[in-house]
Amino acid sequence: MNLISIIGGCGHIGLPLGVVFSMCGKNVNLVDIDTKKIECIKLGNYPYFENDFDEIKANLKNLSLNATNDKTSVQNSDVVIWAFPTFSDKSNDENIDVFINSIKLYEKFYNKNQLFIIRSTIQMGAFDKIKAYLTNLFGEDILLAYCPERISESNAFSELKKLPQIVAANNSQAFKKVSDLFSCLSVEIIELCPEEAEMSKLMLNAWRYMDFAISNSFYMLCQEQGLDFYRLFNAVKKDYPRANDFKKAGLTAGPCLTKDTKNLIKRFGKNFEMGSAAIEINSSMPSFLVYELINKIGSIKNKKILVLGSAFKANCDDKRGSLAFKVRDELLKQKAIPVVSDIYDDEPNQVEDLIDEVDAIILTVPHKEYENLKPKEKPYVDCWGFWE
Repeated sequence: MNLISIIGGCGHIGLPLGVVFSMCGKNVNLVDIDTKKIECIKLGNYPYFENDFDEIKANLKNLSLNATNDKTSVQNSDVVIWAFPTFSDKSNDENIDVFINSIKLYEKFYNKNQLFIIRSTIQMGAFDKIKAYLTNLFGEDILLAYCPERISESNAFSELKKLPQIVAANNSQAFKKVSDLFSCLSVEIIELCPEEAEMSKLMLNAWRYMDFAISNSFYMLCQEQGLDFYRLFNAVKKDYPRANDFKKAGLTAGPCLTKDTKNLIKRFGKNFEMGSAAIEINSSMPSFLVYELINKIGSIKNKKILVLGSAFKANCDDKRGSLAFKVRDELLKQKAIPVVSDIYDDEPNQVEDLIDEVDAIILTVPHKEYENLKPKEKPYVDCWGFWE
């Protein structure tokens, strides 16, 4: 496989995979419409925060990694990987059509000898529709696989080389080619049928989302009763192995967990009421934290409130789907003056200055850099138990 083209390759899904494949000696073509990220990569820089970035930084310019917005570059590829972002604001079928329409933008540059790989999370039934589309173009002998990414953002490079890879393919030849491709990562291959692979990725993300919702529900119940959630949390977990997976509370969002839970709700409706409950619980946390602050200090009208952290999770610079902005919006409804800050946007001393300037703080993201910033005098809300 001489050339791998990753369409949507400068995004969070495609870029880590492209970098790791190129580190394995493969020629990788990152095809994207984001010219800023393309230029960033051409300069030898990485456009996102990664914990393991130091490992590859010195070698990024020397990798067989090309970033381009030239669609024609796809036509010489042996492997085409689709790594578009997917959405949840439409019905299941509409989402599939949106994904296929993105694929069609490169249609004239595909050929029947290419191995096609879906990397993005897709809805139930999407694989069959994509297979039908390719079959209509090239006949029955197409090679199509679904290899869902399961990495944790900002930990991509380490996880790509150790997490098992789920692979679903339309025939044994496609499965063999995909297995050979991923063999350079030395990870275990788990074979599923396409419908199983579709469900497995959605099921995994929805389970994680519901898992966080359980803790958030208990957090709100405890706080409403005047109980210290983390005092109870630590008590029930201490030396009790069956509570090892009991999560801390926190703002649960981002580009994947909420979206994939919503996709299952759209697919299964009342048969997935737990998913609907999780959406309601997790999405209510921003307003709950604001009212928790009001209960602590009284009216927040005209008071300056620091919203500390704007990413969707800790130790990450991605703001997609972040609930910090819903906290900001709720503060505005209460006539407060929100000040949003994040360590990946501001200098550390700037955050310290802001703490001195504001009337109160809501910790929306527990970045590790905030550990020693615990306010000594300013009232604050910390649903994470980070400063306790």
